[in-house]
Amino acid sequence: MEYLLGQWEVRKGLKMRVSLAEHRHKLRLDIRKWYLDADGAWYPGRKGVVVSPEYAEDFSRMVFRGASLLNNKMPIGGGEQAAD
Repeated sequence: MEYLLGQWEVRKGLKMRVSLAEHRHKLRLDIRKWYLDADGAWYPGRKGVVVSPEYAEDFSRMVFRGASLLNNKMPIGGGEQAAD
């Protein structure tokens, strides 16, 4: 079972797709690149981000904060520094 939440084209033949997908009988948030093959069919990339239900709220807050920073809707600061 898969429920498509949204997608956008990165460039011709490549898109990012966000969906709810069932994995081991649990729904998970799946963020993955999809590639167009020579026959015109779309296939998921091997690498992606899968967020389990217990982390979905934290993940959502982080993405919202990142989007707000990118759009200059909140000042930078108060967050943790990324590790090297």
